[in-house]
Amino acid sequence: MLGRFATARFGIVMGTVIALCLIVALVCVFCIPQTSPKTNLALDNSQQADANVIESDSGGYIAPGPNATPNDFVSGTNGNGTVYYEALSDSEGTYYEISAIADAGYVFGYWVQTSTSTKVSGDETIRVRTYSTGSDVTAREYVPMFIPSANVHYISQLSEITDTTSTNVMYILRNDITSVTTPLASFAGILDGNGHSINSISVSGNGTYLGGIVNQLNGGVIKDLTIRSGTVTGTLAGTQYVGAIAGSITNGLISRCVNNAGIRGQSTAQVAGVVAISTGSANTSALYYNENHGSVIGGYVGAVIYTNTSSSAYLIKNVFDGSYQTTTVQNGG
Repeated sequence: MLGRFATARFGIVMGTVIALCLIVALVCVFCIPQTSPKTNLALDNSQQADANVIESDSGGYIAPGPNATPNDFVSGTNGNGTVYYEALSDSEGTYYEISAIADAGYVFGYWVQTSTSTKVSGDETIRVRTYSTGSDVTAREYVPMFIPSANVHYISQLSEITDTTSTNVMYILRNDITSVTTPLASFAGILDGNGHSINSISVSGNGTYLGGIVNQLNGGVIKDLTIRSGTVTGTLAGTQYVGAIAGSITNGLISRCVNNAGIRGQSTAQVAGVVAISTGSANTSALYYNENHGSVIGGYVGAVIYTNTSSSAYLIKNVFDGSYQTTTVQNGG
């Protein structure tokens, strides 16, 4: 009897201990703060703009420069639409909410900052803030670019894009895409994801530039598109630039794109969560409100972008909360 009683009591004690261990394990998983997101230290802090913080629309501003007035950034349109603005304020002072409304027969494409000809945002409404101090008094107009409806095409697959060289052509997704295995070699027009997703992506290649959507974004715009899963894998043994959206960007814009795919490169590759390299003159490309939640693995890695040649990318509120692994130098933070 005593033996059986002792055995039963031992079983109860052990069961209690195991239950307590499980509770502690759950507390560790759900309650202990995880490693904070890593910013891309390859970029200058003033350009990085809080890359590890997801901001709401109301928290993001495109700064027109010190001493700007409303007329400095709402006077131009390009003749095919109207710009409306409203003066608002918050704890930091005055800002302006600016909206672009296309005329009949046109579709809004993107905003251009006229002083640098930079495509800065794919949102129809942007917010700009004025400053009362500083030495830069150059007016920076923000002009919306409208695309003729005749040049707008609704597509169901990336393979339906037939014009990759014209800048005044726009492709709009009408649905989610099941999978993508072949990216565009280059693209100069506008690809509007229209809030849709690519559910799975499986891209690999050994070209110098490799992207999940396009290898080289040459003056083009990609906006409002999500990659939900998959991989982009660079197989070139030499120098290669690998990114989820694009391998490289020149005079282009990537706006409000989200990546969840894993990005891979070889030991000498430059790999990043959105685009590997930005080239061209200073501030002629822009990365606006993009998010990377996928892993980045390669010889040289960046959270959102790896190489920013001559500070050529205008970066606004990009987000990284994935993981990275590198055999050489880590620029993921």
